[in-house]
Amino acid sequence: MIEDVIVSDALHLLELGVMRRLFNGWRTGSMTKRAKWSTTEKAEISQFLEKIRFPKEIHRRMRPIELASLWKGLEYRNFLNYVGLVILKDCLTEKYYQHFLVLFCAVRICSSETYKHILQVAKDLFIEFINSYKHLYGLEFLTSNVHNLCHVVDEVSRFGSLYTLSAYPFENYLHSIKRMLHAGPLPLNQIANRLTELTNSATSIIFSDTCQTNTRTVHAVEKTESKITITLTDFILSTNFEDKWVLMKDLSIVCLENAVNDSLDWKLKGRSILNKFDFFDKPFKSSYIHIFSASRGKCNFSKEKLYDISCIMCKLVAIERKREIVFIPLIHTLA
Repeated sequence: MIEDVIVSDALHLLELGVMRRLFNGWRTGSMTKRAKWSTTEKAEISQFLEKIRFPKEIHRRMRPIELASLWKGLEYRNFLNYVGLVILKDCLTEKYYQHFLVLFCAVRICSSETYKHILQVAKDLFIEFINSYKHLYGLEFLTSNVHNLCHVVDEVSRFGSLYTLSAYPFENYLHSIKRMLHAGPLPLNQIANRLTELTNSATSIIFSDTCQTNTRTVHAVEKTESKITITLTDFILSTNFEDKWVLMKDLSIVCLENAVNDSLDWKLKGRSILNKFDFFDKPFKSSYIHIFSASRGKCNFSKEKLYDISCIMCKLVAIERKREIVFIPLIHTLA
């Protein structure tokens, strides 16, 4: 039975576990003074976090460092999967940043079926992260959460990608249960009564994580004078900066400008970025997991072109850094 007990719950092992410990260690210097953020760096990070605008699919915005004690698991998840990669490049010394990149790449590989063929690489990266962790931060901070990272790949191989093992759906449903309480006394009785009433009524409760489908189609297109919104099966595109970037299957990054009904189906009208490059080279090139960087110059785009919806690989999270934009695949949209 012990083999069927999952320890790789992303919410508690990664976001509220390893990531929160690292973040608070950098913030307060509690694990090592060598990686502690200065007052100036904390102010810059807070300003950076408040400016970020995520795509519509990421519902919680980042809060400044001063409110880190109130951060939810989803905020640590966003920091681990999207924000940390960019901001930490300027706020950590090279060896500590490279150590974080090892964790980031391992988690990214385990988070999507797209990278299932390189799971062994992720396992090697987790082992490397654990071995380096004790030298960088000390044996006293080598907690059970850090140790359990060595089991992640085995469980992903057996049960599916990390976010199919996540406790997020259960945590979200707890909110619905909490709303069933109308008074302080006898909370379990109240919940049992409400669930019984719902079961006996025509109303059913359905809760699930992000829906995955093999077919991506256009469900709705809305056009106004200043904005275009395209609702697809698993994500939404619009002409807002944070929602207009997609990665095509030929690995071109396309910026949405319009939607055209081409007799039988809708197509995207946009421009592709001409000069993209890898954002990091270690532990491997970032393009290996479809992460790119590009100049913010306007002359970096091709001429307008029509693109088939079926040729989209995923939606991209675009994060601005200095004179470049970093493009990171939105995990659940990878196809």
